[in-house]
Amino acid sequence: MMDPKKAPWEQEKKPHNRWHPDIPPVAEVKAGDLFRVETIDWTGGQIKDDDSAEDIK
Repeated sequence: MMDPKKAPWEQEKKPHNRWHPDIPPVAEVKAGDLFRVETIDWTGGQIKDDDSAEDIK
Protein backbone atom coordinates (compact mmCIF):
# COMPACT_ATOMS: atom_id res chain seq x y z
CA MET A 1 0.00 0.00 0.00
CA MET A 2 1.31 3.45 -0.89
CA ASP A 3 1.51 6.07 1.86
CA PRO A 4 0.78 9.50 0.31
CA LYS A 5 2.54 11.20 3.24
CA LYS A 6 5.87 9.51 2.46
CA ALA A 7 8.31 10.35 -0.31
CA PRO A 8 8.81 7.70 -3.03
CA TRP A 9 12.15 6.58 -1.57
CA GLU A 10 10.51 6.09 1.85
CA GLN A 11 7.80 3.74 0.55
CA GLU A 12 7.91 0.08 1.59
CA LYS A 13 7.52 -1.02 -2.03
CA LYS A 14 9.52 1.30 -4.28
CA PRO A 15 7.32 2.91 -6.94
CA HIS A 16 8.35 3.65 -10.50
CA ASN A 17 6.95 6.24 -12.86
CA ARG A 18 7.12 4.56 -16.25
CA TRP A 19 7.05 1.19 -17.94
CA HIS A 20 10.41 -0.35 -18.77
CA PRO A 21 11.08 -3.94 -19.93
CA ASP A 22 13.77 -4.39 -17.25
CA ILE A 23 11.36 -3.60 -14.40
CA PRO A 24 9.43 -6.75 -13.47
CA PRO A 25 5.65 -6.48 -13.06
CA VAL A 26 4.29 -6.48 -9.50
CA ALA A 27 1.07 -8.23 -10.55
CA GLU A 28 -0.78 -9.68 -13.50
CA VAL A 29 -4.52 -9.55 -14.16
CA LYS A 30 -6.78 -11.25 -16.65
CA ALA A 31 -9.20 -9.41 -18.92
CA GLY A 32 -12.35 -8.68 -16.91
CA ASP A 33 -10.62 -8.90 -13.50
CA LEU A 34 -11.17 -6.06 -11.04
CA PHE A 35 -8.03 -4.60 -9.50
CA ARG A 36 -6.86 -1.57 -7.57
CA VAL A 37 -3.96 0.69 -8.50
CA GLU A 38 -2.39 2.83 -5.80
CA THR A 39 -0.36 5.85 -6.80
CA ILE A 40 1.39 8.83 -5.33
CA ASP A 41 1.21 12.31 -6.81
CA TRP A 42 2.76 12.92 -10.22
CA THR A 43 5.60 15.01 -8.78
CA GLY A 44 6.92 12.24 -6.57
CA GLY A 45 6.22 14.30 -3.47
CA GLN A 46 8.20 17.34 -4.62
CA ILE A 47 5.23 19.74 -4.49
CA LYS A 48 3.77 20.39 -1.05
CA ASP A 49 0.89 22.46 0.33
CA ASP A 50 3.25 25.36 1.06
CA ASP A 51 4.52 25.75 -2.55
CA SER A 52 3.52 28.76 -4.62
CA ALA A 53 3.13 29.17 -8.37
CA GLU A 54 6.63 30.65 -8.40
CA ASP A 55 8.01 27.47 -6.77
CA ILE A 56 6.40 25.36 -9.48
CA LYS A 57 7.68 27.62 -12.25
